[in-house]
Amino acid sequence: MNQGSLYHAARVCGPVEHKVAAGLAWSSRSDRGERCWTGAAWAVLCVSLLATAWVVSGSRQQEALVSLESSLVERPIAAGAQPAGAKAAEQAGEEVLRGWYAVYSGGGKVEVKTHAVSPSFALPPGATIDPQIAPAGFVAEYTTEISIEAPGKYRFGAEAEGGSATVTVFDAKGGAKLASVNVDGSTKVGNSNTPYVTLPKSDVQVIVKYTRKGDGAARLRTVWDQEKVRDQGFRSEAIPITVTKVPKFGRVAAQAGVVALHGRALLGELGCTSCHASANGTGSNSAVAVRQAPLLGEIGRRARPEWLLRWIMNPQAVKPGSHMPDVMGESPKDKADAEAIVQYLVAPHLASASTEPAAKEQDVIEQGRYYFHSVGCVACHGPLEAPASAFMYEQGLSKKLPDYKGFAAYGDLAGKWRPAALSEFLQDPSRVHPGGRMPNLNLSTAEADLIATYLVNMFGEAKELSTFKADISKIETGKAAFAARGCADCHQIGHNLPSVASTLKAKKLADLTAGKGCLDPTSTTAPRYTLSDADRAALAAGVVPATKALSAPAPLDASHRQIEGLSCLACHAKDNAGGPARQINAYFRTVSETELGDEGRLPPNLTGVGFKLTTSWLKTVLTQHGQARPYMGVRMPQFGEAHVGPLVTSLAAEAGIWPNSDRTEPKPSDEIAAAGRKLVGDSALNCISCHVFGDYPPAGTPGPNITAFSERLRYDWWKGYIMDPHRFKSGTRMPNFYQTGTGAVKDVLGGDPDKQADAMWAYFNLGDFAPVPTGINTGKGLALTVGERPMVVRTFLKDAGSRGIAVGFPSGLHFAFDAGEARLVDAWRGGFLDASGAWAGRGGNVSDEKGTTEWKAPAGPALILDASAGGLGWPKVTGSKVAGRFKGYTFDKDGVPTFRYAIGSAGPVGSSKLASAEIEERFEPGGQPGVLFRRTFVVDMALNTNGVKLFVNAGKAKVSIADQQNCKAIERAGDDGSTWFEVELAGIDGKSSFVVVYARP
Repeated sequence: MNQGSLYHAARVCGPVEHKVAAGLAWSSRSDRGERCWTGAAWAVLCVSLLATAWVVSGSRQQEALVSLESSLVERPIAAGAQPAGAKAAEQAGEEVLRGWYAVYSGGGKVEVKTHAVSPSFALPPGATIDPQIAPAGFVAEYTTEISIEAPGKYRFGAEAEGGSATVTVFDAKGGAKLASVNVDGSTKVGNSNTPYVTLPKSDVQVIVKYTRKGDGAARLRTVWDQEKVRDQGFRSEAIPITVTKVPKFGRVAAQAGVVALHGRALLGELGCTSCHASANGTGSNSAVAVRQAPLLGEIGRRARPEWLLRWIMNPQAVKPGSHMPDVMGESPKDKADAEAIVQYLVAPHLASASTEPAAKEQDVIEQGRYYFHSVGCVACHGPLEAPASAFMYEQGLSKKLPDYKGFAAYGDLAGKWRPAALSEFLQDPSRVHPGGRMPNLNLSTAEADLIATYLVNMFGEAKELSTFKADISKIETGKAAFAARGCADCHQIGHNLPSVASTLKAKKLADLTAGKGCLDPTSTTAPRYTLSDADRAALAAGVVPATKALSAPAPLDASHRQIEGLSCLACHAKDNAGGPARQINAYFRTVSETELGDEGRLPPNLTGVGFKLTTSWLKTVLTQHGQARPYMGVRMPQFGEAHVGPLVTSLAAEAGIWPNSDRTEPKPSDEIAAAGRKLVGDSALNCISCHVFGDYPPAGTPGPNITAFSERLRYDWWKGYIMDPHRFKSGTRMPNFYQTGTGAVKDVLGGDPDKQADAMWAYFNLGDFAPVPTGINTGKGLALTVGERPMVVRTFLKDAGSRGIAVGFPSGLHFAFDAGEARLVDAWRGGFLDASGAWAGRGGNVSDEKGTTEWKAPAGPALILDASAGGLGWPKVTGSKVAGRFKGYTFDKDGVPTFRYAIGSAGPVGSSKLASAEIEERFEPGGQPGVLFRRTFVVDMALNTNGVKLFVNAGKAKVSIADQQNCKAIERAGDDGSTWFEVELAGIDGKSSFVVVYARP
């Protein structure tokens, strides 16, 4: 069930523990969570549409049918101008279900009807669109009604790979065909649009159909645009969910698909398949994932035994809606088993458990209160105190605690936690919660101590000292009860302690009886959860696809369930759902003075984020604490590679984008980059007035760092964004420089919007190499002198270009390296660098190498790989044309840099055999009589080493090779007077090294 979205809202408005009376809540994003619709209709929806054996009472069915239209549809998000069609629908009292009605078919008579955010996906070979659909030759058909906001000429199109697609536009009733296009992507990438068609202010129906060829890589991306006329129109973009609505004929089936997807997410979150194996005989398959329960090996060190006994006896009473079911009754045997389990878990750790009470100092509690309420805890757990108390030194805040309990409310934690253990847990939750639902918020030890102290004081410490006494005789009894009661089905012991095998035998998922066992609210023998009728119905609906799932992976389906499981939408809006609830808006703050409004406080919208951000940056954010908005108080949680690693690629894939791919970027040149620098500076668009540049803050509000743009953003997204920022982000403070169709700055590239955008991107692409734009006072002189240690400066150099790296040595011999071409360019003696002319005016001026050139590299790469030199002459092309790629540099203890780059076989020199190698190059002055400088190369072969040789072009100089390790070099005369070396390398997986010694002229 790919791309379902409405189920996400359930995690925002209310968790299991708050669904008992109200049913499963749906969040209306038109008022940021203020309104929620009850979910009583879920029960009959599953029964009436799925025709399963899961039965609910007739009274519930009747009630649900009456409220179906009002309780299961989502109103459009209040972001910018609402589509005209949506306004008309609401005025007429008609609810709107945003998105597309999707029908997936394949493998005979198998057909899945569901909901999709958009008709876009990118699937690797062998992966499928839905867990029930075979990957080979599947067909995906999407239908929606699009509200045309403004009359004009529109066209629709698609990109397709691995199959063929059609896009057809009909009138509002789906009768008259207005336009269509066929896109053939079966053998290569297909990309076509319909002709422009003039549309009035009304609705049109759009149908997109994709047919996969075989089971190879498959991709579909659907777009539209409006012809630009004066200040109206927009460029090609994905069709926003806010202008779409599921047609009436598909609404019920689409909603049923949403229910089933939510049910499958619940099956995993509640641990159902830990006991009840799915179709493949295990708990997890392509339709259901198992959330690993907390490790219990050290629970006795973390929690007090008296609280632990209460928890085991009745977890649903301690925390209603907990994912931990109640498996104990009230009999003496139940109590004896519970006490024995506590002995088994606690007794081995009693001696090591901390008994230190929580601090009571008021300033410590105040600081803990501040951190708890500002770093993001309230999004999931809800606030514990009013804004005026949490941020007590600010004026004008509400003194009333918001009516928002969060979906992970704490329950009764009085007397549970030991402060030191809680602090340890907050710093590294995954150590005991490998399921990843409690994230790491990158708290320092001090911050964790403060929050732990605050929470323990708020929860309440144990009123009396523990009277628990270890009884060694009961440990084995507790271990047996732990296995027999089903605890071992979900929980592992961990922490290098012996595991326990469950002795509880449960039915397979497909063999369960309707309304019985865990789903029977009246049962006193089965594990008991606090579930609403909506939850039970969703679980029932989820069983069907879970038992019919095939073995083929369905990555997009998995990512949607993971987003729900990790509660991403508690903080982020995505696809017309989610985002912080209105009640807790005041707790989202900035940590520095900014004037960005909600952009500076609230986590960014994730709609289309896979198209916006590069895959590498997504990985950095999700797994390596990457941060682009340091002024934001709430922190990006870290759930661990195992839990969010797949999201790195699936967020791109759901936008119809291959991970780590982008459009062909504009070909940069030094002059174009110089124009971009001018545009960014204070004499043109003045981007630096709001954006950070490297280490230099702006004069005003600190927006994201310019030097990180090309690392973070995909060019294709940015090009559309800069042309009309408000279309991408309503309410943004980013100016619309090109609203009239021409640039406000006329003296740069003639004011042409496309050329100016490409120039800025060329400048952004320099990253940390980008010279400071005009208007920023660096506080540094421009004449650079090398001190006692080597100096490395990234700047625009005459022969090394805009990605030049100057390396100066105290001895007075200096070098220029071209990072764009991954090669050493020249060496000079004397003064190091005069940067006063760099990037002056319109460009073309460079940092001057203040000295006499001692050596100059020949054109082309310094190193190539091939089977034979073949006498064809040294190739003059460099960089990517011979698979060269700069990978940065490191420093040794003396400050001498070692440059890293990759090379591949060069083609023009010899055979077509492919090879690649990682190169480390270090150059430094000779340090002995007669030696000008030395270049040390370390070569690590990666592919096809056998029969491949390395050729080195040392240039026109008197040179020799020394210190050969795992290689053998032969000197050869180049055809242009240069000296070449033919180097025979070591075998596969071998590293080779050698030194090229340059004699003084």
